[in-house]
Amino acid sequence: SMSPMDESFGSRPVTMSITRNIEKVPRVVFIRFNPLQDDVEPVPFKLIQKAAEPFIEISDSTLQVPVSFNTNILHLTTSESWKVETDNAEMFSLRDSTDQKEVDFNDNVFTKTRNKILVLSVRTNNTGNVRTGKLIFSSLEDNNVKNELIVTQMGDKIPPTVSVEN
Repeated sequence: SMSPMDESFGSRPVTMSITRNIEKVPRVVFIRFNPLQDDVEPVPFKLIQKAAEPFIEISDSTLQVPVSFNTNILHLTTSESWKVETDNAEMFSLRDSTDQKEVDFNDNVFTKTRNKILVLSVRTNNTGNVRTGKLIFSSLEDNNVKNELIVTQMGDKIPPTVSVEN
């Protein structure tokens, strides 16, 4: 998008907004500023947006959740095809918000995506203790590209208290 878009005369700044390039090749945009005068040539402008470095971004890197069942919304943007795994499958379920299909943590593959919305459900913690689980989002193309979400869930045991009497 560009602003201003009125018919004012003279020199003035122009603000442009461009979405992030998630492709591994540069993007080129050609813009032409057309003058209001018939005898003046249009002014061309070429913008080259760099190719994306490989990345996987998630909206949160840590979550602290209550002992009871709860859901959380995650936003994911990647330049890579990716998969997600966990170290605690009994703690989580993960669904794509578009098709509501549950993700199989042992067998899943996704294409690169811009602002994919995932619904993370954390099951009720019946262990009594605080527990932690990790979701690992990894590139299928580059082993060095990954991102983790660490979830800490409260337990229902009351911690011991110490009382001192004088």
